[in-house]
Amino acid sequence: MIEDNDINRLLLETMLNDMGHEVVSVNGGARAIEEIRTHRFDLIISDISMPDIDGMEVLRRVRAEQLANDTDIVALTAHAARDDHERILAAGFAEVLTKPIDRAALAEMVLRRSAADAAAPIPAQYPGESDISQFVAAVGPEKARHFLAEFRDDVRALREALTQSVELTDQHRKEAHRLAGSAAVLGLATLRSSMLEIEQANTNALPELAPLQDAWGNAEKVLAIHVAS
Repeated sequence: MIEDNDINRLLLETMLNDMGHEVVSVNGGARAIEEIRTHRFDLIISDISMPDIDGMEVLRRVRAEQLANDTDIVALTAHAARDDHERILAAGFAEVLTKPIDRAALAEMVLRRSAADAAAPIPAQYPGESDISQFVAAVGPEKARHFLAEFRDDVRALREALTQSVELTDQHRKEAHRLAGSAAVLGLATLRSSMLEIEQANTNALPELAPLQDAWGNAEKVLAIHVAS
């Protein structure tokens, strides 16, 4: 499993472990290629947007070097648009999973595409709970509290950095991309949209920060249920 976002990686790794699978997880494309060169995997799941070597390049290199000819490579993306999925499939990915990942969909895909025991149980959903509650239930309260606190502090730090900056920098964009990924997994859709607007701004002029402030105000109230101030 290749995923550069800590919260996404922890959640996916926990889900897969709970399903009885042995998981090797890495936080970037360069390390992933080295793992694939030295180990055989039943299935490879790769995020698309990563800062060093993205998922498209991982796929290209793996296929070019004939490292995993008999192994499906499944894409993870936060982009739900049909043309994005068509572009990913055209590159050679076996299929596309859209974040936030549904547990049952993940389990069904792995059982269908890997050499796993088809009789393995599919873990139950957490009906009626928020995505954050599902995250807490999946990884455990202690781990969840740690990662949610880090996420909260990182959003606060980006807001402060943007407030004090005179222009939008590449580092701001990279951090907004990373935090948008976490927000997607946690079901914080409005905050994710605000982060994506920062990442995808057409100029280096600072964007209007009011939407981010409003989105964060609502998200912070939700996080406060799970993380002490």
